[in-house]
Amino acid sequence: MDTNDVLRKIMEGARKTGIPVEILPIIPQSSDPSEQYNFKKVSMRKFYAFIDNYDGVLERNVHGICEPPMVSYNDFKLGKNALAMLARSWPENDVYELKI
Repeated sequence: MDTNDVLRKIMEGARKTGIPVEILPIIPQSSDPSEQYNFKKVSMRKFYAFIDNYDGVLERNVHGICEPPMVSYNDFKLGKNALAMLARSWPENDVYELKI
């Protein structure tokens, strides 16, 4: 079963149940994993200067799966998941990082 078969089954099921389904385009991820995860520790002042002066829309997410929770700032116009994450912090531990 290929991707088209899966999408066809999803759409058939949606029509039968009346549940609305929206198929979104796939945003290509970088083939180089190092581009997704390179962060540099910075001072709190530099971190928030970046957030305040960023030319675009940053969405703030709190990741409660880790302890202490991580706060990330993402620009989803750049991609999904790790590609979108431009800044991350663990404020309880005084750790601030920017993507390089």
